[in-house]
Amino acid sequence: MITLFVKKISPQTDKRNRSVDENLVNRYKNELGIPEDIKITEKMVYGHLDLEIKLAEKLRRSPRNKRWDIAKRCYTDFYTQLSWLPKYAGTSLKIPIEIKEDAIINIISKSPKNIYEIGSGSGELLFFLAESGHQCRGCDLYEKRGLQEKFTHPHFTRSISDGVHLDRFEPTDMYDIVISNNVFEHLHPDDAMDHIKSVHRILKNEGQYILKTPHQFYGPHGIEKIFGFDKSIGFHLKEYTFTEIFRMARKTGYQSIGAIFIIPAPLKYIITKSLFFKYYSIYGKFFIRYLVFLENIYQFGKNIRCRQILRQCFRYIFFPRQVFVVLKK
Repeated sequence: MITLFVKKISPQTDKRNRSVDENLVNRYKNELGIPEDIKITEKMVYGHLDLEIKLAEKLRRSPRNKRWDIAKRCYTDFYTQLSWLPKYAGTSLKIPIEIKEDAIINIISKSPKNIYEIGSGSGELLFFLAESGHQCRGCDLYEKRGLQEKFTHPHFTRSISDGVHLDRFEPTDMYDIVISNNVFEHLHPDDAMDHIKSVHRILKNEGQYILKTPHQFYGPHGIEKIFGFDKSIGFHLKEYTFTEIFRMARKTGYQSIGAIFIIPAPLKYIITKSLFFKYYSIYGKFFIRYLVFLENIYQFGKNIRCRQILRQCFRYIFFPRQVFVVLKK
């Protein structure tokens, strides 16, 4: 079954077969934020792997005109068959949303805004923003997704969309802020440019698109990370670089493109406890171009070992592990 398929993807699979990997369940729980006391078996973990590979391949091969219907069926099947995910995934992570997403919240600031989040999931971030005085609207691929009814507020509404052609579902020039938080990697690569163009249409003049997605250099980040695969096989259909996002944004006509660097917590304490320095951003001219320059250097790496060394070096020269940008209309 899946073992044969996986061997084509990574030669490391033989070391991680189903009979000897004693740490697999622990890695699975840690990565997905599932509490230790929840019973998860190796069979369940491999069932997740088998199902995600199968459904992701359907999405990769889906024709453009049928992609949303196929995606809705795939994600519905996924969360229905893996019933423990909507119940327990993320529940062991007790970090308050105002700390976990402090960079996004600081970018938005306190003045009331009209905010739209793509793939809002449980709605925790929008609920916090609604309580802070913003008008918020979230969307997902389909109506029911686990615990999303948990967070409700008069200033927080929900909708469905295909995640790509947003202006077919929302008015143009409507929003001050659009947020995509670890969603962009789930879109089909053929839809990436259409998505960015559509966000541009629903933003007001000088509105901002806050986009955060795993960086390609440090991936893959999905189910592949748990098993040690070196190629994307799951729902992260494509992971991106700053260069790719920068080029798409420029073609779309955004006025400025800013990169965000979140200082790791230990470094914050080293710098000073009194310096309230939560994130670092320079719009358009310096930081994003610095990152693009480093990525161009990386492309000169002639082999895997060379690129591994470059990745490790980048971590010490303010190179984020996530693509985190603000695109201003």
